Amino acid sequence: MPLCCLVSDPCDRHKKLTGAEHRREAERLLSEASFVRSPDHPQPVHRDGSEMPPSTHAALIARAHAHAILASVPQRGDHVEAWLKRQRDRWTEHTRQWTALDNALDDYRLHADCGTPLDQPTPLFPPAPTEGGEPR
Repeated sequence: MPLCCLVSDPCDRHKKLTGAEHRREAERLLSEASFVRSPDHPQPVHRDGSEMPPSTHAALIARAHAHAILASVPQRGDHVEAWLKRQRDRWTEHTRQWTALDNALDDYRLHADCGTPLDQPTPLFPPAPTEGGEPR
């Protein structure tokens, strides 16, 4: 069963999962896909020992990969955003330190809004706001 949505546009159910929950789901799926009957018979099998079709095995691996990607995508309102905001707000005046932290906070939020992992560049233009005014 494939992931119900695109990694670049996760559905509401997958948006609600935290990074840790995505990591656990990826680990569970990889565990499910890693059963083999024996080293001499490397065909993947279900936990009950029945043969696993190659398409099912490929789907488990693809879903695990999707959850691993989603685990590394920042989310608005998460603990990292809150920490960056607290660090920025420690500075009462707009100093170089405040500006540097504010720029980091803006970049973090842009990554979250675009669904881009922190180790990848964001698009040149952020996503357009939806009806509620929030980015997708």
